[in-house]
Amino acid sequence: MAYDTTLAARIRARLPQDGTTTEKAMFGGLAFLQGGAMFTGVIRDRLIARTGLDRHATALAEPHVRPMDFTGKALRGYVYVLQDGLATEAELDRWLAVGRATVDALAAKPARKPKMTKAPADQVWRDLGLAAPARRALVSAGLLTLDDVREATDAELAQLHGVGPRTIGAIRAALRRLTG
Repeated sequence: MAYDTTLAARIRARLPQDGTTTEKAMFGGLAFLQGGAMFTGVIRDRLIARTGLDRHATALAEPHVRPMDFTGKALRGYVYVLQDGLATEAELDRWLAVGRATVDALAAKPARKPKMTKAPADQVWRDLGLAAPARRALVSAGLLTLDDVREATDAELAQLHGVGPRTIGAIRAALRRLTG
């Protein structure tokens, strides 16, 4: 699916040349992004304007505006503006401003707190490169650290299902490195 290069050039000419916007091939057309978020674009001869959910219905009520439905289902928060709705530079500027304001509002939302991630219980064993059956056996036995296995004999470790000579060798080598 091609896009109207003349419309793309008109958009480029209206945007600041300060590096705050980027272009990316998207949807079979061309998207313009601000801070990594799309605010406008071109598909075929149509302008894509990001309106956000709050301005979507108002935008659709305007002449020469259609739902963005390139997949057959309308994408809420985006509209197509047909060529007749972009006859002047002022009209194009208005739609670009709507898109940029929508993206600015996204950036203004407080960032979510990152989820606290907990290291897996078998992380020590993963770091040693132990196979999954050995890791599961050690965790099930309550052996979560090298200190936990320091006092265990090789015979006791070998009794755990999935723990064999390779695993025991890796554990003993790690313990030797710790005591250096």
